[in-house]
Amino acid sequence: MAKKIQKETKQMQWGFPVDASIPLVLLQDHDDDIRAVLEEILSAVQALGVQFAVEESSEQSLQHWLELQAKYPDVLHVISKEECQDPIFDMELMDDLTAEKLKTFQTTPRVPIAESGTIKNFDPIAETGNGFVFSSKNPWSLLVALVRASETYRFPYDWKNLVKAVKKS
Repeated sequence: MAKKIQKETKQMQWGFPVDASIPLVLLQDHDDDIRAVLEEILSAVQALGVQFAVEESSEQSLQHWLELQAKYPDVLHVISKEECQDPIFDMELMDDLTAEKLKTFQTTPRVPIAESGTIKNFDPIAETGNGFVFSSKNPWSLLVALVRASETYRFPYDWKNLVKAVKKS
């Protein structure tokens, strides 16, 4: 089944607006800091037109994510660990992009959005970089990275170049 159809099927299953052109971001291996930063910008993310699938976490954190899912059903959905392996995600948000994690991106067409690690901001003019960087768990820095990522996603030529760069990293 083509990625587009798989993605639209999951969007429907998760209660998201169904549209393959909407970037779908995976958030796994997260901590409370990332949740707090993301929570602060979710209304802006909703206006931006990005969807988040968040891996289940600790019981206390899970309850908080479920409350956010109820508040932002078009933007955020909590998923199981098994669903994180689906090849439907366009991007992955994380604290630190390690060399080991970067290797997993070589087999998936997923682009990293990370605070630090082996990541360089994508520059569509120079066609360099392997993802999008945000700084110090700052909500506005994360929002800027999400805006840049979603805009790049909407330009197929740039997106393909970025995915190629990630696979070569």
